[in-house]
Amino acid sequence: MSIIEVPSWMDEIAPGAAEAARAIKRRAINSGNLSGLQRERLARLTSDTCSVWRELKRPHSSKRDLSDRELWEAQHELMYEAYRAPDFQPVSPREIEQSKTRIKQLGAVIFASALELRTLGRDAQFAGMWETYRNNENRRSDRVLHSLPDHPLAIADVLERIANFCERGCH
Repeated sequence: MSIIEVPSWMDEIAPGAAEAARAIKRRAINSGNLSGLQRERLARLTSDTCSVWRELKRPHSSKRDLSDRELWEAQHELMYEAYRAPDFQPVSPREIEQSKTRIKQLGAVIFASALELRTLGRDAQFAGMWETYRNNENRRSDRVLHSLPDHPLAIADVLERIANFCERGCH
């Protein structure tokens, strides 16, 4: 299998895209799952696309300037999604609307749960029970559990942000 090389110009003009291309390449090497079509696609995305990546840096009156970090992240996401997109099955407008409806409904349920948790989280007994649950010896190595905030009110904040995503992400 010929290995795709990321050109040096890409590191200068679109470092986020270059890193995404390298990550795709590493994943393919590690899994051995890069088909001929995917190899060709990655080669095209890392070859004659210099002018496309320059376009992201060009000032536009209708959009704000991105910070270096935001630009890197945008480049990374664009490369990764451009690589993956042809493998997806087309989605009909009906399926899109159904998905949006389900996401909005989920957001409403999450928001209601956040409100309930905010009420319960003010109860010292509940907060103590949460702390005891998290610190139980059977759960000390649970990375997901310990990535959550220490206090229930902070978890309610997280849930509200997820609910906000569900509501705003569907527009």
